[in-house]
Amino acid sequence: MGFVNVNYPVIFGDPRRISFGKNVHLYNAILNTNSDWIIIGDDLSILPNSILVTGTHDFSKKGLERRKTYPRTGRNIIIKKGAGIGTGALVLGNVTIGENSVIDAGSVVT
Repeated sequence: MGFVNVNYPVIFGDPRRISFGKNVHLYNAILNTNSDWIIIGDDLSILPNSILVTGTHDFSKKGLERRKTYPRTGRNIIIKKGAGIGTGALVLGNVTIGENSVIDAGSVVT
């Protein structure tokens, strides 16, 4: 059956765009689903202060217009079974983190 241990995430965007597998540990993370899904596989940990961001902005725009221009789809973050995301890692969509991969603390994944 498995379990999901989710402690104190901050979610920007639609929380229904987050999919959790079995045996997931997620600690004090920021999850941004404004531009698509975050799909978290089975048997993995996302350690404290990690940030998963699907969104981006059109930096050719200025001011408030820039804040309003972001894609609504096409920037999934998929984390496959057995992966580990270290403390303070930053994961930017559109990416897939492979099965049993390790993202070291403080890394930036693009």
